Amino acid sequence: MLPLLIMPLLMLSLPCSADMVLQAQPALQVHVNSGTATDQRGLRSGAVSVVPVLTLHESSRQALSLFASGTQFAQSARAWTGGGVARWRSPSRGPASLSFMADAAYTGTTFEARFLQAQTSPALDWQQGPLTVSAGVRGAYGRTTVRLAGSPPPGGGLGDLLRASRPTTTGTQQTESRALWGPHGQVSVDLLNGGRRSSALHLALGYGAWQHSSETVEPAASSRLDDVSLNAALVFGALRLQGAAGRRFQGGQRSDFGSAQLAVALSPVFTLTAGGGSYLADPVSGALGGRFLTAGVSVKVGGAASGRMTTATGRAAPAVRGVSPPPPGSTRLVLRAPRAQRVALAGDWNAWRRQPAQRGPDGLWYVDVQLAPGEYRYAFLVDDAHWRVPDHAVTSDDGFGGTVAWISVRNSAR
Repeated sequence: MLPLLIMPLLMLSLPCSADMVLQAQPALQVHVNSGTATDQRGLRSGAVSVVPVLTLHESSRQALSLFASGTQFAQSARAWTGGGVARWRSPSRGPASLSFMADAAYTGTTFEARFLQAQTSPALDWQQGPLTVSAGVRGAYGRTTVRLAGSPPPGGGLGDLLRASRPTTTGTQQTESRALWGPHGQVSVDLLNGGRRSSALHLALGYGAWQHSSETVEPAASSRLDDVSLNAALVFGALRLQGAAGRRFQGGQRSDFGSAQLAVALSPVFTLTAGGGSYLADPVSGALGGRFLTAGVSVKVGGAASGRMTTATGRAAPAVRGVSPPPPGSTRLVLRAPRAQRVALAGDWNAWRRQPAQRGPDGLWYVDVQLAPGEYRYAFLVDDAHWRVPDHAVTSDDGFGGTVAWISVRNSAR
């Protein structure tokens, strides 16, 4: 849905889980990438992209981000994009909750093609332990305007128009509106959460059955589009690897796509990124499919990188009696909740994926994790209903009347 050239970068910076805890302040993340990429016309060349992403809010229930991008292609073409993404999730009183996502973007180019697109996707989520099942509907709208240096090419399809577009201030202007709607579902599972190696594995299998329509100067056309996708995200210490693969069925034809992105966090501020793969034509904006292979660096300012804390008790964590001490190099995080039936931990180090806590004989819940040096945010989810932070922890305001805990690790876990 978002401009496909910058989507791999946004996946590494936009909120990726409904279980994140709100940042104490906005965070700005800037990606600078270079490599080869395919523009909206389907032309492949070298490219350099700058993508700033401003996260205004990020919590277990809501998130709001603004993004922009500028791309220079080797064939002297340029493209620029601006937009935003919003997510919301209802308070969880049990395994079921409602979620809502919306995004919008505008893209301009020097080859006289303009893309405007927006979508919304409400869903019902059901979670039990590491398993989450989601079902909902998706509605999207896109409008593409192309200015041609001469007469429209034979056929009049949007792909032909994009390939024929040239930099010009005069000529024929063609506009096409597209809509996409229909049900979608996803089954996801979290594996390897936390543990002694600060690792997490998230797998998600998705399916969408869309009704796709377009309106041009020709009679309106409608078709069925089915997407099947498998997404995976692996976090292992400072490494984060994301991959996606899938197949689209449309009009008796099928098309495959796949991509992978790797991020290596050198510090809470600097991250190296690399990625490559292929993507299909965007059924909403009309941008043609292509391939990309890029590498770059990401810099984060604010949010967790700033380390601002408004409340600092900083007392030592209580010892959990009757259990073995934490393994060498591990950090034990503890919450006192004697009446809780189940408790889970989530934090910066594992992409805010929930990790079940163990209960000690004295009513203390604990998790042992290995963390690289740095500062991390975390919180405990009690009985799948509400978030809590330990009484002894250093905390900061989350901006919505709640708190998030902080921990500072000085030595590498071994």
